[in-house]
Amino acid sequence: MSESRLSGYTPSAPHFLPFAARFMFRPRIRTLLILFLILQMGAVLALAGFYLQWRMRAQIEGELADKLTAFAKTGAHIAGAAVGAAPIISLLPGDETSRTASALHAQLAPLAEAGALARIMIFAHADRILFDSRGELSIGSEYVRLRFDAEEIGRAWLGQAAAAKLFFDAQNQPFKAAYAPLREGVNVVAIVGIEGSAAGLSAIAEIQRVLWSIAIIGLIVAAISGVIFARRLTSPLERLRRAAEAIGAGAPEVAFEVKGTDEIRFLAQTMQRMREAIVTREQNLRMMLAGVAHEIRNPLGGIELFAGMLEKDAPSELKPQVQKIRAEVRRLENTVRDFLEYA
Repeated sequence: MSESRLSGYTPSAPHFLPFAARFMFRPRIRTLLILFLILQMGAVLALAGFYLQWRMRAQIEGELADKLTAFAKTGAHIAGAAVGAAPIISLLPGDETSRTASALHAQLAPLAEAGALARIMIFAHADRILFDSRGELSIGSEYVRLRFDAEEIGRAWLGQAAAAKLFFDAQNQPFKAAYAPLREGVNVVAIVGIEGSAAGLSAIAEIQRVLWSIAIIGLIVAAISGVIFARRLTSPLERLRRAAEAIGAGAPEVAFEVKGTDEIRFLAQTMQRMREAIVTREQNLRMMLAGVAHEIRNPLGGIELFAGMLEKDAPSELKPQVQKIRAEVRRLENTVRDFLEYA
């Protein structure tokens, strides 16, 4: 009878687990900690980057809208004061070189240059162009892009200056427009429109690239720090795991010099007390088995002796029974010998 059979312990501990569970993917604590730190850092950087980009875009668009609205009001004031609203709304197709058109160019050109404006235009109802600082739109023609700013233009017709939403030209360059009323007395007779480049928004793309670079560096730092932190945290747990495996395998001595937090040290002390209790119980069990085996072995010797004597004197018809008694006694002696070897 082997020692493992007597103690009831099976050395290969994984056999206690279900067959399917042994092949199931179970990430280690160190891996989970590293993944947690990386995901946490990535989420923080992503949210911070999106928020910063949104705030900067809103800030730049707001400042550009205020700037263009102010230029639109200034353009309406200059046009009304220098030329007059009545001559402007009286312009007809073919008057691009008229005195009124030339005066508008002369008065509004410095404003366009000072504000780095892409276009200053004046239009009447039905979006009929009356003036274009770039000279690309003829008087009386329709500027199709104004249809997209119908809401802001409607507010301007009601006497309130307004900035339109951001749009992109054919070259995919960002632009923004603003509109202000041109008055004849108290009546709004035309609209002054301003188009300005939103090139400042291109800086957001550069900032976005910088943020991506910072995010990548942050993730690398998070991964490195995660590895260091996880190793410092899980190394004591790994030593405890190996110690537990050694206890389960029946090792007589196991090192429990584990450094770490109070919880880990408490766990190590608990495992040490558990090992000592197992060793004590094993020693007591062996002593008990040795005592029981000796107590059984002594009467078995007497039974074996008297059975031999009985076999000599017994009638022939009883000898098989006596021989069976002696066989069972020998089997019990072998069992007792195994117990003594184990003890």
